[in-house]
Amino acid sequence: MNLGIEYLVRTGTIKNFLKVPCSLCLETSQRSKVVATLDNHPNHNFYRVTQWDLENLENDLPAHEEHKVLKSEIFTSDILEGTPIYYKERPIETHCNHYAHPMDRDTYNYFLSNYLNSEHHKSSRMVWLWRAFVKLCFSIPLLDIRYYERRYSKRIMECEQIIVMKYHRPEWKLWHSWERKLLKSGPVAAELIFSSSSSSFSWLSD
Repeated sequence: MNLGIEYLVRTGTIKNFLKVPCSLCLETSQRSKVVATLDNHPNHNFYRVTQWDLENLENDLPAHEEHKVLKSEIFTSDILEGTPIYYKERPIETHCNHYAHPMDRDTYNYFLSNYLNSEHHKSSRMVWLWRAFVKLCFSIPLLDIRYYERRYSKRIMECEQIIVMKYHRPEWKLWHSWERKLLKSGPVAAELIFSSSSSSFSWLSD
């Protein structure tokens, strides 16, 4: 892990970066998937926290429960049960910052703006949610079973999405609704922000 990111997480300084709305992808000890979305509450002392159970459908969306949590207790509340999925950072390639050729300003600004919420991590969150969506909304595999053995997860998602877009228009429209509601993202990944909030929030490896 990048030492700068590790320092922010281990010291808890990363918690200062929390901004809502945002969403947090979690896995429980039973390996079930949960998304927690955090939004502002009419009472400014609270956050509105919605727990989405990705194992069960309710009116085409994951079953969910809404809670209000004191802002001062958001990192200790037992409402947020589970472990955040692993943060996928984007290391700086050697050729971008060689000792004989420092990176240019545009490259530097790109890495800086994505440092705590990389495009790699955003893609990983989408693949993670897509797997849950397919599991709940389709009773059979969308691709030949052999394809799943030979391809990596992002490529599988891309191929499945082409099929859903062409032949399952209602489900494709529904997927966009899942994206809007469950993949809320800020300048800092919520999985990083909550990774040090309690002993139950530890790093997950793939």
